[in-house]
Amino acid sequence: MLQFTTSINFKISFSLILFSFICIPISYSQNTVMCFDGSNDYLDMGQNVGNGVRTMELWFKPDTVINSSLPNHKYLIVREIGSPNNNEFNIVFLKTGSINSGALQFTARNASNVASKVLSNSKSWNANQWYHLAAVIHPVNGTMLFIDGVKQTSTNVSTAPTTSVLSSTTVGGTPAISDRYFKGCLEDVRFSSKAEYTVDFSPSCPDLAVTDSTLGLWNFNGTSDSIAIDSSGNSYHADIYGTTRDSSIILCSSSPSFRKKYNVDKTENESLMPNDEGSAFSKLYPNPAKDQSAIYLSETVDR
Repeated sequence: MLQFTTSINFKISFSLILFSFICIPISYSQNTVMCFDGSNDYLDMGQNVGNGVRTMELWFKPDTVINSSLPNHKYLIVREIGSPNNNEFNIVFLKTGSINSGALQFTARNASNVASKVLSNSKSWNANQWYHLAAVIHPVNGTMLFIDGVKQTSTNVSTAPTTSVLSSTTVGGTPAISDRYFKGCLEDVRFSSKAEYTVDFSPSCPDLAVTDSTLGLWNFNGTSDSIAIDSSGNSYHADIYGTTRDSSIILCSSSPSFRKKYNVDKTENESLMPNDEGSAFSKLYPNPAKDQSAIYLSETVDR
């Protein structure tokens, strides 16, 4: 039995429920997330994978609270080309002084440097909490942003995928701008040539899967200090610059509010919020190996 104590003196007890179709044990050494120090860590995904993209998605966990006091923009994904910025795109937390400081913004610029932008509803992000993000460019419905599977209010009429140029796409920051590195962990980065989502959805857990529209998929299920393997079959293996692998845990559930309220990491005394929806069925994550191994948990609250 795993036990965690909440910050408001609730005890959360988890009892393992193991199903016959599940392969146990999970090798956590092979099921890792990628962590960034916020100073100079990043992944270089190569010069072609950012072309013709209609969906970019990932899980992210900030190490510290991000809000309207953020001193500098912080990139999750970026293709930085430089002035006059034609053909660039990025997913970025906006710094203090911006109109929407603290928000996540997805921007894509075309060959004429016309920018399409969409914003998250939230302008504040908890430390050590996992969130799922998906930026989508639909050929009819335009540009959208989803946080934890929920479509955000902000939309844009632009329907064109990212432009095709020879320029590196990086994750976690870019050496071209030294003060915009993200500090925290990322997981399950996927680029797709199809608009994968148009309405609210439940984020994939465990690993995202390769589909016919997958351009690149990085589950970070490896041990190399220099290369993050692309599972798409397109060989867009990412070069690692300083990032480290970690066996942090994401708790997923069929209930979006349950998934967002709980924050489980590998320490025993992690702060948890009690579930106000009664008992819920949930899955311990990250990344059971591609044989779909998983550990399932049922949770009870002792008040």
